[in-house]
Amino acid sequence: MSTGEIDARRRQLVQYLLTSPLVALLACRDREPNPIVPPHADGRALDAVEQTLAASPQDALDLFDLADVAQKRIPPAHWASLSSGSDDDHTMKLNSEAFGRIQIRARRLIDTSKVDASIDLLGRKLASPIVLSPLSGQEAYHPDGELATAAAAGKRGHLMTLSSLASKDIKSVAKAIGDPSRLWFQCYPTDQLPIALELIKRAEDVGCSVLVFTADVPARGNRESLIRGARRDPRPCLSCHRDNPAAQGPRKPQVFLSEFPLYDHLDLTQVKTFFRPITLELLAKIRASTKMKIGVKGIVTAEDARICVDNGIDLVWVSNHGGRQENSGIASIESLSEVVAAVGGKLPIVFDGGVRRGTDVFKALALGATAVGIGRPQVWGLGAFGAAGVDRVLELLQLELTKTMQIVGTPSIAAITADRVRWRTATLETNAI
Repeated sequence: MSTGEIDARRRQLVQYLLTSPLVALLACRDREPNPIVPPHADGRALDAVEQTLAASPQDALDLFDLADVAQKRIPPAHWASLSSGSDDDHTMKLNSEAFGRIQIRARRLIDTSKVDASIDLLGRKLASPIVLSPLSGQEAYHPDGELATAAAAGKRGHLMTLSSLASKDIKSVAKAIGDPSRLWFQCYPTDQLPIALELIKRAEDVGCSVLVFTADVPARGNRESLIRGARRDPRPCLSCHRDNPAAQGPRKPQVFLSEFPLYDHLDLTQVKTFFRPITLELLAKIRASTKMKIGVKGIVTAEDARICVDNGIDLVWVSNHGGRQENSGIASIESLSEVVAAVGGKLPIVFDGGVRRGTDVFKALALGATAVGIGRPQVWGLGAFGAAGVDRVLELLQLELTKTMQIVGTPSIAAITADRVRWRTATLETNAI
């Protein structure tokens, strides 16, 4: 056989493999869903791939099974909005990848026939350290939106943080969760203080116990993947929105805010910008108007953590906004230790960013988090199966966490200490080969 014939045979083999349903099936198991292009775009392999999708919440073996279903059901532009990061999505991807560099040191000879995964957070006992991070506009992923998410959180006793950009009104969400004290409120204050004060009053009136300010949005991040994804959606943006959220330019704040029920019956005519830097001066004015405890979300450095401690903040939330704001190249979990050291046990610390497994929750707790938030995964469940899907997300994460606790010798959350994990080093990687 000539060289040319061998090369031709090789090309035929490669072409066959690339179009094989088996290869497509393996590709769809990418453990972090593609933010823009559906992973099952090859029509020739679609039937084989769809046969692997979970038909019910209980069919899902992990969060990614739910993500596969959600990606098929959520409109392309909305999926792109959910999945996009800043710039080239580099930091967003690092958030989940960084957990792979943390190893768990398993202990034996410890009785873990029973494990207690409960925590105390700001004077309240919670059955789980897993909390729901604020995630706006959930009606874009399922008609029941935040009502479904709250119902799932209420069923399992988890804490939920509601965004002021929620697509459902706060009274209905508080009713859906059952116990409003397990509902925190995350506030985007705009440049008009009276609007912020009214939002806070509404949250306090329904029984919210904690007020959270997201400090990492003085301006909107450069979300290229969102714009590219929206371009792939044949539907006009105005079919869902009152202006174009994928536009490369400032949105009209009055029109934008009018889409969200929490801003109903407020005078938005004087709002010049939705984005506003969170400052100590602003927080002092807010504190004078509410009895709720105040947390600051988006803290990723020791310097800012010490400022929170020194200025009466009640809670620090370590987060880089899911990689959607700055493309720092620093995973959220990589920021946790320095914040923990700076806080010195004086404040509780919530962490989120890239959590996809119960082992990720374990690792964040070991590095000093008091509680661990999930963002995108809650919407994977929501988009896949509504409230039952969110319930399955919480069930799977809790199951994975408690099994990990049993297997590695930690009968309680208090036993998950810093000596239970270590960062994988280049030396360790070399020795393992």
